[in-house]
Amino acid sequence: MSGRHADKVVPSVADALARLEDGMTIMVGGFGLSGNPEALIKGVVDRGVKNLTLVSNNAGNLGKGLAQWLRHGMIKKVICSYIGTNDDLHTRMASGEVQVEITPQGTLAERMRAACDADGALLVADEVLTGFGRTGKPFGFQHWNVTPDLITVAKGLASGYATIGAVIVSEKIAKHFDDQ
Repeated sequence: MSGRHADKVVPSVADALARLEDGMTIMVGGFGLSGNPEALIKGVVDRGVKNLTLVSNNAGNLGKGLAQWLRHGMIKKVICSYIGTNDDLHTRMASGEVQVEITPQGTLAERMRAACDADGALLVADEVLTGFGRTGKPFGFQHWNVTPDLITVAKGLASGYATIGAVIVSEKIAKHFDDQ
C-alpha cells in the first residue's frame, strides 16, 4: 500500500485485507453488535495485524464484534463514543495496554466526515429506524454538522415489514450517473 491515498479499487475482499499493515487506523461502521461486518472482522483477525487504532461507535462486547480484535491483542487505541460493559476493554484500558478516546457521537461523525474527505472516501449513513422524523429531524445524521455522500433508507421506509429500499446520494455521486 502506498500511503493514505492508495488506489481503493481492489478485485476482492482478500486483496483489500492483504493491504492491511501494523499500525493502521481502521474505521468500522455498525452500532453495538448490530450491523457489524463479521466477515471483515474475522478477515482482519486472520491477517494478524497489530497496533491498530480502531474508530467506531464502540468496541464490541462479550468477545463479539470488534471485541475480537481486543481479545487477539490487535488494538492499541480505540476512538469511540461508547464503551459500555466491555470488560475486556475496561481491563486493557486500566492496564494501559489500550488507549481509549471517548468522543461524543456528533464530534465522531464530524471527524469521520473530515477523514473521508481527506482520503477521497464516501461517508455512508444507514438510517435504519432512526430516520423519517423519529428523532425530531427528518434523518438522524442531521443532529450533527455532517452530510453523508450516500444514505440508505430501506428500514426507515418500511420498518422491516416490506421488501423495499432506497438510496439517497449527494450531487457529487449523482453526477457520475449522468448521461454525458
